[in-house]
Amino acid sequence: MRQLLIFGFHCNVYTKEPVCRVYVNDVLLDEFNIPQCDNIDVNLDQLDPLDPSINYSLNKITTNPPFLKYIEFDDADADSLDVMLKIQNDDNNHANGFMSKYTHIILSHVYLASKKSLENVDSICNNFKFSRQNWGKYNNIVNFYADSKRNGLFANLVSDIELNFSGIDLNPNESVGDYKIGSSGYFHIELQKKLGFWRDSTNRRKGYWRLNSMLLMKYLYNKYKRYENQRNTNT
Repeated sequence: MRQLLIFGFHCNVYTKEPVCRVYVNDVLLDEFNIPQCDNIDVNLDQLDPLDPSINYSLNKITTNPPFLKYIEFDDADADSLDVMLKIQNDDNNHANGFMSKYTHIILSHVYLASKKSLENVDSICNNFKFSRQNWGKYNNIVNFYADSKRNGLFANLVSDIELNFSGIDLNPNESVGDYKIGSSGYFHIELQKKLGFWRDSTNRRKGYWRLNSMLLMKYLYNKYKRYENQRNTNT
């Protein structure tokens, strides 16, 4: 089945853009430069994550837009995937033990979903029974089908990403998106498919299946379709 990987980066370039290589199951899918893309501080109200009309994530990505990279590939009906982003970035003014300027990146968004699901976001939202108005009624059913593993439909996987960069050690309550990274290294995540949606294979937190932001997914996929259709590349 055709899958779509979506990455969002913020980047402050000193003299040279960093290079990113994306591997899935040890196969190189793409190599690209990460251009200058400022990270802007925004203050938005967090809304109810059970409400399908939530627009927090959409507002955040439109007021502080990252550099977006889309990678389409075939998962060959695999039930698990190993995703790695290798970053080459040694751009700095280090001399005699001092460094005051350097190129740094922030990985802010990671999504993986089938094209089929992205093409049917509205239907998924309309048919999703575990919404706020039904929450009390379906509470026990949700916990059962969640299999004691927290999950989200179209979840931003950046909070589950592992990293390996010199001088950076994530604390348990921190996310990769909290760090400005100014060296070479890699991001890594192992994913499993559950009921057609991808989640971190090590995620064992109990909870519910959240709708997350359907509006955001529609926004991201519409941008991809404009890019996918070469006749519309200038619009």
